[in-house]
Amino acid sequence: SIKLPRLFFGILKWYVKVFYKTASHLVVVNPIFIEPLIKMGIKKERIVFIPNYVDESKFAIKTSNASIRKQLNFKRFTVLGVGQVQHRKGVLDFIEVAKKLPTVDFVWAGGFSFKAMTAGYEELKKVMENPPNNVRFLGIVPREKMNELYHGCDLFFLPSFDELMPMSVLEAAVCDKPILLRDLELYQPVFLNHYLSANDVDGFVKMIKQLSENKEMYQQSLDHPRWLKNYYRKEA
Repeated sequence: SIKLPRLFFGILKWYVKVFYKTASHLVVVNPIFIEPLIKMGIKKERIVFIPNYVDESKFAIKTSNASIRKQLNFKRFTVLGVGQVQHRKGVLDFIEVAKKLPTVDFVWAGGFSFKAMTAGYEELKKVMENPPNNVRFLGIVPREKMNELYHGCDLFFLPSFDELMPMSVLEAAVCDKPILLRDLELYQPVFLNHYLSANDVDGFVKMIKQLSENKEMYQQSLDHPRWLKNYYRKEA
């Protein structure tokens, strides 16, 4: 017998394919998806690449980073993760990295947007309720408060296994924060290697340790967000 979920997603995939073929134009935020659409039968001239951007003015702050850090109680080198708490975002790797770096603080902004419908909800809920001593889960953070977190942290770290074009990366960039991502092929067409990367927990640990201890390396890593900020500015 055919399982209902498989049947549902099969029908959904067919509907999406039909819808794509009837649309006048398809907009993608990452050019890596152009070729798969062509293979689905979509003509290339109907596919338009329009990247996301961040309005830098919305991320301006009136106080210093030092004042924000004091307000947020960021006393040590602080790593910020942003996104829904789910396996796809690499939350469990975020925790494992933190365990291996007890002298570094880790903060995750985001919660369960879909509540118990989230895959792995029970496992992740236990992790959130009993994190390591150097990890804080803030839950869903009001949009206006995210500015403070971006400006107050030392490093933005997103260990996701799959993304499209995460806005959090661009938001961290306009706040001049080094960016550490999992080494995924889909990032290369949009971020053009202007980010730090690693493939696994050990690689992330090594990179964060170096950034937290080597001031020269940290300063060099700031070139990446500056490039991204200029390339994806609103006026570009």
